[in-house]
Amino acid sequence: VTGQALMGVAIGLPFILLFWFMRQVCYVETRSKLAMQSSVGYAFILIVGLFLLDREGVLTPFSAYMLMAASSLLAALYPWYRLRVDVIDRSGVYRRSQAAAIWKENLTYGKWILAAGGANWTASLAYIPLVGLFAGVAEAGAYRAVQNLVLPLQQALSAVYLMLLPWLSRQRAEKGPGNLQRTTRNLLFFLALVIVSYNAFLILLSKEILWFVYQNPYYQGFIWLIPFLGLLSLINMVASTLSISLRALERAREILWIKIAPAALTLTIGIWAVQNWMIAGVVLGLMISGVVETAVSVIFYWKTIKRENRFL
Repeated sequence: VTGQALMGVAIGLPFILLFWFMRQVCYVETRSKLAMQSSVGYAFILIVGLFLLDREGVLTPFSAYMLMAASSLLAALYPWYRLRVDVIDRSGVYRRSQAAAIWKENLTYGKWILAAGGANWTASLAYIPLVGLFAGVAEAGAYRAVQNLVLPLQQALSAVYLMLLPWLSRQRAEKGPGNLQRTTRNLLFFLALVIVSYNAFLILLSKEILWFVYQNPYYQGFIWLIPFLGLLSLINMVASTLSISLRALERAREILWIKIAPAALTLTIGIWAVQNWMIAGVVLGLMISGVVETAVSVIFYWKTIKRENRFL
């Protein structure tokens, strides 16, 4: 079974990455409706396909990954066609010198963002396997179950950030860093209002929502996590919004340092806290990491804004 799953991943991953890439292209072109249509199409094909595979009794890890690959390819071709992507460059718009310059710029910027992505994974997603290691699979599952209640908000914010980056970059190029600073401040207030409203609703109806979603009394003992996860989402929003603004200012190196700080805390204080206090240790580690990441983000953001204003 493991061999089949790995084979499925090896074959399907290029198509999945192509789908993700085309979604990013939609956001860069500020065609969010096109990205949504592509995602809905992907989800529809995948759900219907899973149902049919299960009904025929041929649902395996390999067939599931093949279905994901086919769904990703079909979903990627739609925005590809709508955006008129010209890979071969028949129009001859880009010369070799331009392509080399674009490649160099992306490599210079991308190497820092790639490293920052690895550090971000360590700081945010490493806690689930840590809980499973020290507290057991049951508590890891309970933690993930409660975390899923906040996941819709996190996914919505992730989609917003994907659209914000090209928009903020354009704001900076056309109107300067001063306008970017005002826009960032307004975004912080607006997103904070959304997060507080969502979490207030979640806290007020936490018992009912948790039972409706899982119908498992075991998870009711972990309701106390919800306010902390809500507060954490607010803290992380500040760091994420400032990081997006720094990306718009092309300060990729600072993004890496912002992500390294919480990752280092996860690998030190985080492991120690989970080992001693289980899920409570996860909350403690995430809170400390979130506060430190936000503080580092604020420092780098203000330094960058002052530097940008000085050169105007």
